[in-house]
Parts: sequence; structure tokens; C-alpha cells
Amino acid sequence: MSGARIGSDPRDVSADYATGYGYDLTGTPTELPYAAFGSTAPSSSALAGLADYAAFVRLQLRRGLSVTGRRVVSEANLAACWKPGVATPIARDFDPDAVSKWYALGWFREEFPDGTTLLHHGATSTVSPR
Repeated sequence: MSGARIGSDPRDVSADYATGYGYDLTGTPTELPYAAFGSTAPSSSALAGLADYAAFVRLQLRRGLSVTGRRVVSEANLAACWKPGVATPIARDFDPDAVSKWYALGWFREEFPDGTTLLHHGATSTVSPR
């Protein structure tokens, strides 16, 4: 993740960042002003582009190995991050088939009747087979 930074305001990091839009009172899409939300590292403080997020997901799917095969984090440490910790409510209108949902260390873990597990962390998701 060569381009990722810790912070809550991308404007001093890059000129290429996402701009939010909302609808004004007439229903016209309008650019929203940027407002930093005051994140606390490491929670909600990653500023990263698509390539860095893709590298993060690939590292998760390879269970701690980089694309070159170098061990970056132990498989045991990743498994500990994915271990169910705190039971959380399931939104039946959003996840009608989930049988359980847990908060793990920075991840949400959802389990389904067929044995599939969905791990998601904000913008990234990893589906593990039974």
C-alpha cells in the first residue's frame, strides 16, 4: 500500500479524491462541501486509492502473503482479526439469509445457512467458502 496515508482530509494528500454529491431542494444533484469527520487512527482514517485497497484485499485473500509471495502478516494474526467477537443485530431487510452476524477486530463477519462466511470491512469484502 504505497499510496495509503493516515488522516481524515484527502485535500492535502492528493488532488485526485472523490467528491460527494447530494440533491438540493429542487432535486438537482449538487456537489457537497468537503468536511473532515475527525477520525481517530487507525479507525476510519485510511486515505487510499483503488490500487492500495486492491492490494489490501489481495493480502487478505492470500492469508498474509503479498503478491510476490512474501509473508507480510502471519495467517494466525489474520485469523484472529476475523474471529467472531461481539454479536450484532442482523438487518433482515438487508441480509435476510444471514444466520449470525458478529463484530470481529475491525471486521464484520456474517454466516449463512450453506456455510458461507462473509467478512466485510467498510468498502472491502472477502467471501470465504465453507
